[in-house]
Formats: sequence, C-alpha cells, structure tokens
Amino acid sequence: MERTVLFVCLHGAAKSVLAAADCRRLAAERGLAMRAASAGTEPDPEIAPAVARALREEGAPLEGQRPRRVTRDDVAGAWRVVAFGCDLGAVAVPGVPVEQWNDIPFRRPLAKVEETVDYLRTVLAGERGAGGFKLTSPPDKPVPIVLAALRDRMLGLAARIADGAFTNFLPLSRAAQVVDAFASPEKELACRFFSIHGPEDEALAAAKRIFVAYATVPVYAEFFRWLGFGDEIDPVVKAWNAGERKRALELAPEGLVREIFLLGPVEAQREHLAEFAHAGITTAVLALSSPPNELSALIDAFAPQ
Repeated sequence: MERTVLFVCLHGAAKSVLAAADCRRLAAERGLAMRAASAGTEPDPEIAPAVARALREEGAPLEGQRPRRVTRDDVAGAWRVVAFGCDLGAVAVPGVPVEQWNDIPFRRPLAKVEETVDYLRTVLAGERGAGGFKLTSPPDKPVPIVLAALRDRMLGLAARIADGAFTNFLPLSRAAQVVDAFASPEKELACRFFSIHGPEDEALAAAKRIFVAYATVPVYAEFFRWLGFGDEIDPVVKAWNAGERKRALELAPEGLVREIFLLGPVEAQREHLAEFAHAGITTAVLALSSPPNELSALIDAFAPQ
C-alpha cells in the first residue's frame, strides 16, 4: 500500500517543496511505496525561483506544479505530516500527529551559542563533551569556528569566543557599521554575496525577489532596522504580512538592493567586492546565479588576477 508523507510550510513554495522532492528521490532509491506531497498554509502563487532552478538541475519534474493550500483531506489522508514551523490551524485533524521539524524555541540565543561553541571546541580537541560524546578520530589541527552574525551583540560574541564571523545581506554603505561592531581586525569577517548574471532588468528583478524573501523575515528586518533602513524596510514588511506579495516587490528599495547584490558585468561586480574588502570584509563568499554552462567561466573570472 502506498503511503503519503505530507510536508507543509507557510508559503508552500520552498521548504515543503524541497522536502517532498527529497522524499520522493529517497523512496525511489530504496524501492519504497511512498508518495510525497507539499502544501502551504498561506501559499504563494509560484514555487520560489531558486528552488525551482535547483530541482530542475537535479532532474526533478516540476511541470504544472504550483504551491497550493493545505486541506483537512490532505492531513487526514497522510501517513505522516511534517510542518516547518507553521500552525495547521483549522485543517488540523484530531488524532493525526504533526511533526514540527524546525519548531525549536528561540531562548537566550547568545548563551546557547556560547554553550555550543564551548561544546564544539571540547569535542574537536578530542575530549569528551557534555552527554558523553567523544570523537574516535579527532582532527589533527584546531578547527576554526566562524559564527553567523548580523547585529552588534552576536558580532561582539563572535569576536570574543569564535575565530571569525559570517554576515549576510550587507549594504556597502553600512559595511563599516558591521566591521566596527565586530571590532576584531585580526579575525576573519566573511560575508555572502549574491552574484546575479544576465540581462540587467532580469537580474535586478531576481535580486528584488530574493531581497524581499529575506528582508521580511523578522531577524533580517531587525538587521536592516539596526543598520538604519527602517523607513525603507517597514513598508515592504507591512505589505508582505498583509499578503500583498506583489506590492511588497514593488516597494523593494532599488538603491538598497543595488548596494547589497552584485549586478552587472563581472568587472563591475569585482569592483563592488573590492569596496567591501576596503571597508573591512576579509572573505567574500559568492552565491553565483547564472546558466549552468557559464558557471565555470564565471568562477575563473572572479579568481584573483
């Protein structure tokens, strides 16, 4: 008998789609009679472009697939229901358990991170960690620990206990603010940059979509407010939270998007990166968006000259 695993996320456009695709692939590899479905509690009109592109590159069929709203029948007919941090609300069915895969309480994050770094250093040094875990073959050399950090408190913690910090979605005009908050020029300060290639209007539109998807997440909205962009961000967040996705895209501040993303010819993008380096960013981590057949040439073009 074929069993159905139902994956549900808020917009039904990314997490649940990827999880369902992976479930189908694993079931096929293992010869399991299993069906995987995805849905959203507040579905978007289309699958997220980055997700669609990744699945097509893996050969996953997407023809005609669009995010859809989860129903009680979906839940009642599922063997397993997995939710990614969203509440099924009225469509929940009594007696049908729902697994929350990323519903982890966000309590005392700084203390938790410090505790985790201490644990990792202990274990990576070959000693026994809390709970009794010990590596059978610890690394021969110390493993650097770099913390993801956006605002001042986490950047300060990274400077104090880690070997570096990794930030993201940084506008050039506020790079100095992040560098000053980190205040550890002897340590690595990395930043991820989205490098988008293609016709300028298409690249800018893609950058705006990515920006809105991130900027409307509370932790990133607070990051941009801390940087002083509250007036630019708040209307986008308000529109998004009201379900006005198209309006949120229209309100995406083009100037801010151009500060954050790498757009235009490779030469212009390299110059943009050089400005970040001059401001104190020591490591650029590139997320390249281009046709697959152009990727190798792009990597060569970004290599040190």
